[in-house]
Amino acid sequence: MSRGGRTRVSQYVSKWGGTKGVVAKAAGGDITYVYAQGKLQAVHTFNDSGTFTPLEAIDVEYLVIAGGGGGGGSNGGGGGGGGYRNSVVGETTGGGGSAESKLSLVAGTAYTVTVGAGGTGNGGTTQGGDGSNSVFSTITSTGGGGGGSAAASSQAYNNGRTGGSGGGSATSGTAGSRTSSPVQGYAGGTGLVIIRDRKSTRLNSSHSAKSRMPSSA
Repeated sequence: MSRGGRTRVSQYVSKWGGTKGVVAKAAGGDITYVYAQGKLQAVHTFNDSGTFTPLEAIDVEYLVIAGGGGGGGSNGGGGGGGGYRNSVVGETTGGGGSAESKLSLVAGTAYTVTVGAGGTGNGGTTQGGDGSNSVFSTITSTGGGGGGSAAASSQAYNNGRTGGSGGGSATSGTAGSRTSSPVQGYAGGTGLVIIRDRKSTRLNSSHSAKSRMPSSA
């Protein structure tokens, strides 16, 4: 199984750098404090699903990452990365786009945080499983697409699957597409086939040996 997702929410706490006597303006997740953008901010990190409850009306920045896709069977394509949506000032969102807008949240409302699991890597003729979505409030990051199978008899199963970032294809398959609205990752990579002609290699060696033999004259 590939790696699961993560959700991080941050909000303004104080303009001072110290944390002594500082109380976060929301509950939920593992809380740490960072000094960024000229002010102290509380960061709520969720590695598992839970709830985020503001204690007062606040604007928050978020980073929501979905679960990655699983790899395809028989040396198939790799799974795509989970969708990456980000509103942190000065950073980019998945696919290289600009940061999204902050969220305005209501005091006392418990906002569900869903952390998506990674997709299952499969064997044989099966494509890898897609990663699960991660969700915070109105923000959904799409799970990564599963990779294509190299042993599949059907062309469709050689293909990588669509996801936050698309899954890689196997051999002659087509790479999985990325989620287009909003963009939150990249398309998958295309599989590569390398053919080694061992018979030709042996013939070339034989010819080289014969050319080194002395002449009969």
